[in-house]
Amino acid sequence: MVETGSRRSFRAAFTLVELLVVIAIIGVLIALLLPAVQSAREAGRRTQCKNNLKQLGLACANYQSSRKTLPPGKVVQATGGAGGCTNPIYYTNWAIEILPFDDGIGIYRQYNPKLPNTDTTNLPVLQTLVSAQNCPSDPNPAMLAVPDILLGPAVMSSSYKGVSGRNWYVQGGNEAYWDSPLPTAGDNMQPVDRGALSLLVTANGQLGGGAVNCIMSKLASEPVRPRNITDGTSKTLLIGEYTTTTKPTGTSMYNGKIYDISRASFWAHTYNSLNLAGIALPESNVCRASPLNCPLSLVNNNPAGGGPGTQITLDPDYNKCADRTNPGFPQPCKRTFAGVHGGGNGINFVFVDGSVQTVTTTGDIRILACLATIAGRETITQLP
Repeated sequence: MVETGSRRSFRAAFTLVELLVVIAIIGVLIALLLPAVQSAREAGRRTQCKNNLKQLGLACANYQSSRKTLPPGKVVQATGGAGGCTNPIYYTNWAIEILPFDDGIGIYRQYNPKLPNTDTTNLPVLQTLVSAQNCPSDPNPAMLAVPDILLGPAVMSSSYKGVSGRNWYVQGGNEAYWDSPLPTAGDNMQPVDRGALSLLVTANGQLGGGAVNCIMSKLASEPVRPRNITDGTSKTLLIGEYTTTTKPTGTSMYNGKIYDISRASFWAHTYNSLNLAGIALPESNVCRASPLNCPLSLVNNNPAGGGPGTQITLDPDYNKCADRTNPGFPQPCKRTFAGVHGGGNGINFVFVDGSVQTVTTTGDIRILACLATIAGRETITQLP
């Protein structure tokens, strides 16, 4: 018998069980790889955020090399008697002044420092996106928005604030903040609390405009010079990150368009805390006498509904901060630093010497408050 053909065995396809097993294996592999991919992406974003701060710090150093001073945190024109400054008009600020030293000369030439900050001539600058001012990890991406503390023109949001100094928080409300021209005698402002980028108050809102007979002008009418930084440039904060994971609701109409209301930083806006902040400690005689020894029982006293403590101000959740300080008037939550690195546990800062460091949001805020001053005379041996 002759066999006319060869026998062949054919397998049409995978069985359903085999297909499901393959899909399950792929799913497990993706589940294992996804956290690593996300971690790598966040590491890249964190590096970019640090590089931005290093770039801003270098621009400040180049400004100082050219002008022999650090840039002004902001310049405010005011009048006044022996008490608090009155009738403030806001002019230029640190972020605008360093533009020529950070490849931003074209933007800077559009700004007229002799006019108020939000004058219509200057608004195009305030509405310009500057990439170095935005951290890619920030949950609030750069956009034209209306600042929630000052409804008005829509301006470009950002991720960083200059360090104005060490502030003092009173739960019932006060104005002991180095970004504001309004402190009165009762706020007990002291030179020892001044930061590298504090506000300046002058007679005409211009650099070199001369002091006015009011408290903040007597304390700060000229920018900080290197010799003023007696704490050391490696122990003095210059610029830090600010963001919040919670957002205000509502919108605002401007020039016929509707814009979101935002609590983000606004890099070119000079008004109070929009591009300046400080580190606040609870107002008390003990804390004033020795900030590093301010009682932790006071610093951490932030129950729901409000308390006198300030450790909570480093939390990137603005609503939580407001609820646990003063829900009706959360001053230290508007004038602080916060970051979302490491799941909301890290804030990047650049120091006056140009070094960039990450501090933890749960670290000792007393140390950070001392690093916020140029001449606090404390001995700091480690970061919080």
